[in-house]
Amino acid sequence: MQEATENSHKPVLEQLASQTSQEMEDQFRTVFESSHDAIFLLTEEGFFDCNPRALEIFSIPARDVMTHIHPADISPPRQPDGRPSMEAALEHIRHAFMSGVDSFEWTHRRMNGEDFPAHVLLSAFDFGGRRVLQATVRDITPQKAAESALREKTEELDRFFNLALDLLCIADTDGYFRHLNRVWETTLGYTHEELEGRQFLELVHPDDLQSTLDAIAALSDQVPVIGFTNRYRCKDGSYRWIEWRSAPAGKLIYAAARDITPHIKAAEQLRQMNDTLDRRVHERTQQFEDSEAQLRRLNAELEQRVQERTTSLETANRELEAANQELGAFSYSVSHDLRAPLRHISGFVDLLLRDVAPQLDEKGRRWMGLVADAAKDMGQLIDDLLVFSRMGRTEMLHSDCDLQSIVREIMDALQNQTSQRRVDWIIPELPTVRGDPSMLRLALMNLASNALKYTRTRDPARIEITCTESGDEWIIATRDNGVGFDMQYADKLFGVFQRLHSSKEYEGTGIGLANVQRIIHRHGGRVWAESAVDKGATFYFSLPR
Repeated sequence: MQEATENSHKPVLEQLASQTSQEMEDQFRTVFESSHDAIFLLTEEGFFDCNPRALEIFSIPARDVMTHIHPADISPPRQPDGRPSMEAALEHIRHAFMSGVDSFEWTHRRMNGEDFPAHVLLSAFDFGGRRVLQATVRDITPQKAAESALREKTEELDRFFNLALDLLCIADTDGYFRHLNRVWETTLGYTHEELEGRQFLELVHPDDLQSTLDAIAALSDQVPVIGFTNRYRCKDGSYRWIEWRSAPAGKLIYAAARDITPHIKAAEQLRQMNDTLDRRVHERTQQFEDSEAQLRRLNAELEQRVQERTTSLETANRELEAANQELGAFSYSVSHDLRAPLRHISGFVDLLLRDVAPQLDEKGRRWMGLVADAAKDMGQLIDDLLVFSRMGRTEMLHSDCDLQSIVREIMDALQNQTSQRRVDWIIPELPTVRGDPSMLRLALMNLASNALKYTRTRDPARIEITCTESGDEWIIATRDNGVGFDMQYADKLFGVFQRLHSSKEYEGTGIGLANVQRIIHRHGGRVWAESAVDKGATFYFSLPR
């Protein structure tokens, strides 16, 4: 009986279900056709239907065109994150088929080539016996424009906040900081991150807490608070006096404040001074009279000291001028008076060697040769002393000095000393420095000549000149593989007439390195050396960058 009843109702239920399905389809079609968003129906192979709004938004001429279009075809080749649109579109489609829905932002391209931002909602459902997706596309260009405008306004507010000299903040009536400018960091010592989102009542001095709560209550009632002052605790535990101008806007509080601690301290100091001023007026008057008398005495002493200092300065100037004149006279005497006897000695020795040599035995000729060599050495010593003297008095002419060119000139000048030797010069790229070109050329010439001199027993000789940066200095180094020296005597290297090797082994006057030191010191640099016996030497000097 029950089974007959169920069978009798079945056609009616099917009819009702059919009517409901038809009504739902009609409703879906109505929404589909009249939607303000673009709606596409698609499978994994592509679109098979769309509504009129989709044709309008994407500038598609007709619906039958959709059957030849894939979602990636109405997108630029790549999305803003760099992913290929085809790859990303297939990933979203697969995800929607698997999970039933997928929502994301996407950059689309109209058929006329114009790109626009969109929000896409993919919904999977059964349609006509197969699983399909409904893609609802909303053009969010106005929304993006509004977001961009909001960002610009926010950035403009931040710039205003951070350019202001006063303490600016946005807080709420619950007692929390919402936004602050950077002046708070320098005033209280906390970082911006430590303050933003913090309950500001934690920082208020306990004695000012009630008055601060009263001010917040007034602001909650939408009453502005002007001229309110309280104390805020700094990160180091001290307190600063802050004066406020606050205006409410609902639950938000917009406030501009100023650190008036210096004014408070000044006012306190002023009160203390006023308390004692009357008592000390008479004392100050008497002190003023005493000071006035003392000032007259001091003025008289000062005038006398100024006169004495002026006289001393004039005397010092005269002595300096006389010393310079004496030094010039000494240089002239060395250049002329000492050279003349040397020229005579050299000349007469040459005459003797030419005219009397056949009458002398071997010992006599050797003695005459020693006299000639001594005169020659004395002449070189005079030349070196004159150069050393001039280095302390010559005016420095600073300009750009191309170290590469200077070293090349020095190598050319020393070519006659290297023609019968094997010498490997290692000269990497050298920079341009600031200094006196002629002085730096002389310093490098002395160092290069020394390197040649003390590598004469090496085959091949190896000489390297480099320049490196070190902080605010250039470090120039001259390295060789020569005989080297014992570092315990390094302090004697740069003294006048100081030598670590005998003149019989290696010629020289002992003035070259002293000249190098004087030149580099006048440039504001340093000079030092590193070596080991029979393992070469490295001479360094620095120049300010």
